[in-house]
Amino acid sequence: MKRLAPLILVLASLAGQSAAALACKCRDLSVEESLAGADFVFSGTVIGSEPPIPIRMGSGDAGFSLKIGMVGWRMVASRTWKGAVPETVTVYSDKERASCGYPFERGKQYLIFAKASGPESWHDPMAPRTSPVAQHGEGWPAGVVFPAPVTDACTKTTRLEKAKSILEKLGEPIRAQGNPGAPSLVRSDLQRRYDENRRAFLSKDLAAIMALRTEDFQAITPDSVVHSRGELEESTRALLNGIKRWVSLTFEIESLEVVGDLAQAVIRQHADRKARRADGKVHHVETWVTQRETWRKTPEGWKLYRVDRIHDQRRLIDGRPG
Repeated sequence: MKRLAPLILVLASLAGQSAAALACKCRDLSVEESLAGADFVFSGTVIGSEPPIPIRMGSGDAGFSLKIGMVGWRMVASRTWKGAVPETVTVYSDKERASCGYPFERGKQYLIFAKASGPESWHDPMAPRTSPVAQHGEGWPAGVVFPAPVTDACTKTTRLEKAKSILEKLGEPIRAQGNPGAPSLVRSDLQRRYDENRRAFLSKDLAAIMALRTEDFQAITPDSVVHSRGELEESTRALLNGIKRWVSLTFEIESLEVVGDLAQAVIRQHADRKARRADGKVHHVETWVTQRETWRKTPEGWKLYRVDRIHDQRRLIDGRPG
């Protein structure tokens, strides 16, 4: 332990020096230069965010994780000047302002200049290009759609209300975002599907539950294990068999992104029931979870085909964490 103390002090000192050395410094770009260097230029409203993506430095068992990285900002786009931008898009920027991260705020409108990025082009600024970070794209969340838009404070990204002079130089947008009613129509369709799903669970109708899932359905749990439709059916059967009485069940659509025949919904779920536990007794069980659910449009309507990004899980048994 005594030998570790000096090492910890050295690492802390190096971290402080690195932070200072990596303080954000920008060159004042013209609008024309920013437009030429961007892959996506659009306006949009921030509707939510995803937590910073951990970056793992080192390799093998000797590696360690730093809770730094990029925040994903979910936005509803309105007008596009450059690039193919869906109605709802996630834009990434560094968490730290010292690393040129852009300080977005939920509910505010912005003009975005972003580069297309992905595992093959992104790397930790302190790591060599041949590092595992650069090779495997570590630092990106599972399921992210590439190329991902990335912006920073050195671009012309700014609050829309302060972008009048920039907008004048950009001229007319190449398009407004698709059919303005499309996301709303899909949201209405999915809400009906969630109502069907809720009724099926409350009536313990396993066949009706599975009918809302595609044949190639899969769920990816936080441990990165992929579970098949058959596994879902067995676990759902066990869940329903243990429930003696439902108290309530809710599915709340927090955000929705529609791309072609796919719709990705971030769902907050709360399940409240009286259920038999391993001790053979009936207990009051409440569970909460937030997860991303991807629906596919089929000839039979929207069907759920993938669940991932499961987080914020909580469970109470008779009012106590369990």
